Amino acid sequence: MMYPQDIRSDMIRYSSQDGTQINAHFSRPVAAGRYPGVVVIMEAFGLIEHIKDVARRFAEQGYLAIAPDMYTREGSPDPAVMDQVLKTMFSVPDTQAVADLEGAITYLKSQSDSNGKVGAIGFCSGGRYTLILGCKSKNLDATVDSAGGFIIQEQHTPQRPVSPIDMIPTLS
Repeated sequence: MMYPQDIRSDMIRYSSQDGTQINAHFSRPVAAGRYPGVVVIMEAFGLIEHIKDVARRFAEQGYLAIAPDMYTREGSPDPAVMDQVLKTMFSVPDTQAVADLEGAITYLKSQSDSNGKVGAIGFCSGGRYTLILGCKSKNLDATVDSAGGFIIQEQHTPQRPVSPIDMIPTLS
């Protein structure tokens, strides 16, 4: 049986693949060791307390856990105003999201206490990003799409030009 570890949690910034500094919540075990990493991908509401708590719980189980603010550039919407949430969510280009998440993977692997293994888990719109990342990234060891939204798109936009379900042949 694993017991929760003492952890440290901080807001940090890391570099996206395009050089943009991305805000993120980072939780890690305090004890010396070599730990796997997990990218905790937020849902449409933004980097809210619930997502930070998920990252903390992963850290308590022995993971380096980073929760990127996928709205660093756009600014977080008011979670209570659904029109604002949807407008912000749909404004983030998939290519930008993948670049930001690849940056998070690189950040985790660069930590001195990383064992080199990184997975990703995402919820709702974050599940969608997790599936896309699993199809695009060569740097991930595992992905969990938890109730990914808009996996099958009926309409394509410049921000979302390909339906994630159509990316499945490249899932690795």
